[in-house]
Amino acid sequence: WVNGNSRVSQISSLEFCNSHERGLLVAGSDDGCVRVWRGWEDTPHLVTGWSLLPELVPQSLAGSRVSHGLQLAWSQTGQMLVGAGDAKTVRLWDCSAEVRLGDLPTQSDSCVTALDMDKGVLAASFGDGQIKLFDYRAPPTSARIMAFREHKQMVLSLKMQENGKLVSGCTDGVVKVWDIRKQSSMSTLETNQPAVSLDIHQSAPVFAVWTSTQNISLHSLYEGKVLNQIRYHEGLLGNRLGPVNCLRFHPTLVQLAAGSTDCHVSRYSYRRY
Repeated sequence: WVNGNSRVSQISSLEFCNSHERGLLVAGSDDGCVRVWRGWEDTPHLVTGWSLLPELVPQSLAGSRVSHGLQLAWSQTGQMLVGAGDAKTVRLWDCSAEVRLGDLPTQSDSCVTALDMDKGVLAASFGDGQIKLFDYRAPPTSARIMAFREHKQMVLSLKMQENGKLVSGCTDGVVKVWDIRKQSSMSTLETNQPAVSLDIHQSAPVFAVWTSTQNISLHSLYEGKVLNQIRYHEGLLGNRLGPVNCLRFHPTLVQLAAGSTDCHVSRYSYRRY
């Protein structure tokens, strides 16, 4: 179906709400608009929509400015939607009351590339490689509680895991595991090749990378070793895998979806022999 974007804007992030029952699909566009859809499995219809960050400039009009569009994070327990992008603030929105809760200053000139939150802590990654942690329950001026600066390039993916762990991966193929209570990373894993797209599983110790060598490689988060590779050509008569521009793991199952530039989505799952 058609999301209803203008000619100059495009969808930059998707989130599921109320996934325990009749779920809602939240689509964030790079012009700062958010649209919520119900019945997306068969007959989708628009529930509501609003401009979450009207100061965002669509990527097609950004020129040489690097932007990842509008990035979203959803808190099911707090019924709160968080949005950020190439702006000076991270916006908190109460979806049950339909009001803005507040803005957290990013204190950065780079765009926000990923968001994730858990138990009152919000993690945001930036185009210059920085990762910042915020306590969104605190006043905006004192909300930032930690900043990590070990990544040298743009962070592509960011996931908060149990026991206060944070996992991040950037465009040079380096993945770091953090303890959010400490200033330095716990471990560093190197894929030894630049990453075009990267995603980290929410609970399983695995991450996936689409590299410049035109293949998807799956790595262990413990040792960094390659668990499997999905190549551009799967055999002489096999299916051809188009250039991938996005990877996303299932939040609970060990399944991976890959969206390619030829408008196809491929799904891969773990198979026990």
